Amino acid sequence: MWFLLQWIERFKEYVVLILLSVIAFALMSLSDAVHLSHLRGVVIGGVAAVQQVVGSFPNPVGLENENAALRRISLQLMQQALRARQAVIENQQFRQLLQLKDAIPYPVKPAEVVGRIGVPGNLLFVLNVGRRDSVLPDMCVLSPDGVVGHIIEVTDHFAVVRSLLHRKTRIAGMLESTQYQGIVVWNNRQELHLENVSQSYPVDVGDRVVTSPVSTRYPPYLPIGVVQRVQDTPDRLDHVIQLAPLAAFDRLHWVGVVRWRMTTELQEIFQQYQDHP
Repeated sequence: MWFLLQWIERFKEYVVLILLSVIAFALMSLSDAVHLSHLRGVVIGGVAAVQQVVGSFPNPVGLENENAALRRISLQLMQQALRARQAVIENQQFRQLLQLKDAIPYPVKPAEVVGRIGVPGNLLFVLNVGRRDSVLPDMCVLSPDGVVGHIIEVTDHFAVVRSLLHRKTRIAGMLESTQYQGIVVWNNRQELHLENVSQSYPVDVGDRVVTSPVSTRYPPYLPIGVVQRVQDTPDRLDHVIQLAPLAAFDRLHWVGVVRWRMTTELQEIFQQYQDHP
């Protein structure tokens, strides 16, 4: 039955033409005006009925094309909505980055994260800036929320960032409220800690940790994280301080490269006494 309907739909013009031809030959065989008039009315009504019936048949090919077109339009609208949403998020992040430039007294070069290498413990990022943008190794990288890490390698157009979530992380940090100094490290338990803070110093959960003025790689007072847990044990002289980093490493897109490096003279002094204490 469905095949018959498809056939009639495809060749409906020919069906109507054949019917009209048969009717025309029938009319030619009639010479009586009364019969002719009566037949004319029957023919007109019949042709109208046939056209109505044939016209009501669905066109499978047309429906399939229409459905395909609707699916394409739906997909395009969905993609446009996703792009618009992503543009709004990126715009917000970029605005926050511009505010960061006004908040710190050092030149900041905006950069886009174009690559992520490794996992927490060995996490690196790739930025779309390099030597041609006056970006050099040891420059630190910030998100609008806090420290991301520092640059370890550059090419003409790209830079590799070693994040805080890396086993080689060692940053001179301090508790913002009390100025107690320590070392920020990523330890063997896959956690960010502030070490070398004596148990005689009070530390509270929620205290912010920032970069120290004695850091040789980071400008002072940049936010690193907040104290998440404090634990004291009899076999240690310092607190066990676990930190929650402020930078959102799972959704980094726009960051800022702080174009600050310790002066060569001061670097030489530090290097001299590190090598020969």
